[in-house]
Amino acid sequence: MSMKKIVCLVLIMLFSGGFVLPAIALDHIIQTGNHSDFQTERPNHKRLVNPAGPAPLLPLNESEPAVSKATIWQWDTIMMYDSAGLYGRCVAVNDINGNPVSQIQQHWINNTWMNYFAQYYTYNNEGKCMNSLSKVGMNNTWVNYYLITCTYDVHGNLIYVLGEEWQTNAWVTSYDGTTIYNSQGNEVCGTMRDWQNNTWVNNKRDTIIYDALGRVHYYIDQDWQSNHWVDVTRETYSYDVYGNLESELWEHRESGTWTNYMFVNYTVDSNGDRLAELWQKWGNTGWVNDTRSTYTYDAHGNSITGKVEIWENNTWQPAELGLSIFSDKTPEYYYLINLYRYEATFKSYITGIPSVQGEKDPFAVFPNPSSGSVIVETEMQKESTISVLDLSGRELIRLKTHEARVEMDISQLPAGIYFFTFVNDTGTKVRKLIRE
Repeated sequence: MSMKKIVCLVLIMLFSGGFVLPAIALDHIIQTGNHSDFQTERPNHKRLVNPAGPAPLLPLNESEPAVSKATIWQWDTIMMYDSAGLYGRCVAVNDINGNPVSQIQQHWINNTWMNYFAQYYTYNNEGKCMNSLSKVGMNNTWVNYYLITCTYDVHGNLIYVLGEEWQTNAWVTSYDGTTIYNSQGNEVCGTMRDWQNNTWVNNKRDTIIYDALGRVHYYIDQDWQSNHWVDVTRETYSYDVYGNLESELWEHRESGTWTNYMFVNYTVDSNGDRLAELWQKWGNTGWVNDTRSTYTYDAHGNSITGKVEIWENNTWQPAELGLSIFSDKTPEYYYLINLYRYEATFKSYITGIPSVQGEKDPFAVFPNPSSGSVIVETEMQKESTISVLDLSGRELIRLKTHEARVEMDISQLPAGIYFFTFVNDTGTKVRKLIRE
């Protein structure tokens, strides 16, 4: 499973009190774009990887090269409501770069805010989260609860996490997780183990399969049973013409066959903001409504409200399940549980160095849009492969070259949206082009 999913899965299993469950900045989410997406049970259980484009590929709804962002947005305060009214709040403290330093949940009891749950984070010089410390509020005192320690490879990929639980005034090993990456830096396999009777025991494993555009196509979840891995769930992702996640099909493995379980449909506006999620369960004759979530946004793509409802007695009614937090027009990387709705405020932070106007793109395709030939320009002369793909990921044109600048004829292609991929020993880059 995704490494970031492992971390949040453990936190949810151990503590489901409604706290914001972050991806604990495991990949320094602001810098890498590997924002998270996770839900718990019914219908809630989703990955902490952004299916629409794991780093280092560009988000597929962008036609310009990625640059360091000068301004980012992070949530500041989240007011949480159940069906009866206000019951809690989450307050964040972030450093000058917008990295979470602490996130504290409090419950509103007898007209007083009572400490309930907290998480604290530390970072290395590269802005990678090294530790996440969880504490619970007891008798007006914070008590250690869980400690997560992270290890990265030389490329900055999170490759190992160790989870420890606070028992009898000492940290006790609880679980670990390991992630394997492909040559493009995308997670392809993750394994979680439990520490039992002084030995490691396999627990769960996820295998991730990508399409030709670098987007997640399949997740296959497996459990460790009788000393071997057993298929449990398969998720299939589909995308709209702009690269936005459009739907998910969930299947369970039963008697050697994949059977329908859940279907999720996403509604996205022209700004790329996710307005709604509709979850349906497979019934005797077809898909049946289960839950739906709806969101509203400010001008910066931050979700300022969220609401979840359940389908009962042929109508949508308030539920107390889970909702996501979206920030800065990115996929969600925080998740709230056990609530009906929320209201959130955000703060902006100046971080990184904005690109200089006119700065050379290391992989450029122009003119865009184009009606005939295009110029493909790179920064280096070395053996590379340039491919043109349609929206289904089918390769239409392939060119091997050692040149830093080549001209490609696309006049034979019908009008539409295409993706140019550039592959060499330094990695993969993707650009979108419109054929008029």
